Amino acid sequence: MCSRIPDGERSLVIFHWKDCGACHRMYDSLNRTKGWREKIRKHIYLVELEYKACESEIIRQGIRSFPTIRLYDGYGNYDTYSGERDVAHLLKYVKQS
Repeated sequence: MCSRIPDGERSLVIFHWKDCGACHRMYDSLNRTKGWREKIRKHIYLVELEYKACESEIIRQGIRSFPTIRLYDGYGNYDTYSGERDVAHLLKYVKQS
């Protein structure tokens, strides 16, 4: 089942694909931090969209490479994250944005 990017709520959205090597490396890095999803959810709504499960939404969002991480403001605007793909850097990005 595909999650949705919520309207009216800031969200950190991770677009990924199960067959993507860079995505596996990103999740390996994230998974080194126990409870990383909960740590991020303390600050922002977290959505993870996998390409095969959420293909139509990913196409609608114009995603062309994986992984892509975006911070949505809840009103259709977003910023694409380009930093290190680990929990510390993601949390810093979320808190500063």
